[in-house]
This record gives sequence, C-alpha cells and structure tokens, in this order.
Amino acid sequence: MHKDTITITITMPPDAPATVLMGRGNLAVTHTYSGGVPGTHNDKHALQAAYDKLTALEANSPQVPDLPEPTKPERKSKPKRKAKDDAEPTVEIPLAKGTRTVPISRVKLTGGETDAAAYQQALACAGRLIDSGLWDGESPLHIPDVYALGRKMKPYQTKELALFTLEELLDAPAAPKVIPMPTATDEPDDDDEPTLEAVELAVGVTVTWAEDVTDTDDELIPFTTGRIVEIDGDEAWVESPEATADTWIATTHLITIL
Repeated sequence: MHKDTITITITMPPDAPATVLMGRGNLAVTHTYSGGVPGTHNDKHALQAAYDKLTALEANSPQVPDLPEPTKPERKSKPKRKAKDDAEPTVEIPLAKGTRTVPISRVKLTGGETDAAAYQQALACAGRLIDSGLWDGESPLHIPDVYALGRKMKPYQTKELALFTLEELLDAPAAPKVIPMPTATDEPDDDDEPTLEAVELAVGVTVTWAEDVTDTDDELIPFTTGRIVEIDGDEAWVESPEATADTWIATTHLITIL
C-alpha cells in the first residue's frame, strides 16, 4: 500500500454512536459521532473531523522508542552432583588446636591390629606428627606397630619430635635389641664388692631395680619389677607385672632376674 493512501473504516452499531477509524502509514485516529445513513451530511462531517485529527497527528507525530533487542535467557549452571552414597568415610585426627578430617584409609595399621583402641592410638599419634611437622596429613601414613610408636613418642613433647625423622619413629625393628649388662652374683663375698657378670637385656626379659630409682623424667617409679617392652639406646620401656603402669628407665639401673 502507498504511504499516502488513507484507509477509512466506519463502524455503525444499531444501538450506539458510529465510529470512524482513519489511518495513513503507521498513524491512525478515531472519531465518534451520531450515526445516520452512510454518505449523509453527518458522515461527511465525521470524515472531515477524522481527517483533521489525522493531519494534526502527522504534524506532531509521537516518537516511538526503538524496542530493545531481545536478550538471551541466562543459562543456568548445572546443579552439582551429589556425593555418591559409597563415598569413603572420614575420621577426625585430634590436633593441638582443633581437628583435621581425612579419609579413613589415610592412616593405616600395617602390623595386624584391628581393634578400635589401636586405631584411636594411631589417630592420636597422627595428630602429634602433624603438629610437629613430621607428617603433612596428605600422604598415606602406614604404621607397622602403633603401640611401639606411642611408646617412642610418649617421653617427648610434640615440638621435640622434630629431632627425629618420620621413618625413625615408624621403624619397627624386626628383632629385639640386646644389650650386655652387668649384674651381681647370687652370693657376693662379704668383704669384697659384688662380682658382676655380663647378661643380656632384651624385650620380654623381667628386670628389677632399686626402690629409690627414678625414671627418665626424674620421677620416682611406683614399682620395682617389670618386663621390658622396648629398648631404645640406653633407655628401656618397662611395664609392671600387672601391666597397670609403665615408664622409661635408664638401662644402667636394671638388673635381670635369673
């Protein structure tokens, strides 16, 4: 359709005023009047009035803003997958300040211990190893003898464990250490000093010592007979016959019971 073409639509309801719709191009106006017979005087006046409205509108046409470009809907991120039900369980390692959560397989007992007490002992040792800087908590920690590890670490403050390497602490000797020690004969001569003879101290041997002997922390030992559990240099870890107490003691104080 040509841009100068005017379109006219007249609506004449039987029980309402008539309406003229007049448009050209993108603009249009309406004019309502009392209807009559098409082509009569009323129609001509209505057409003129509608035309006047249209020309006035074209002379001062409204500014229609450009429609914004349609925006693409935001792409929703995929929901994170839920952890599988069979995910590896974790354990809490006690630290000097707080705890650290690690997979349960991170700390392994390779000496055959299966009881809960042994694993709790392993977690306690692991916490001290983390605090001392000997273990990062990320690499696997394989403990061949958790009770021996606990006994090795017990005499030392956590910061003192840095004097060792992790391998030295975890090392479980395949055979017990044997140390030759002097001991008195059964019947010493009254006038002479007791004759001393070399005997062997080893893990599992029962020993005794004087009542006034102190342990490596310079504290009086509450028992005087015990069984050697571990030997480390010139010190031995002994426990009472009832296994109700244990301590480190210098091997120079020990006398084997034959």
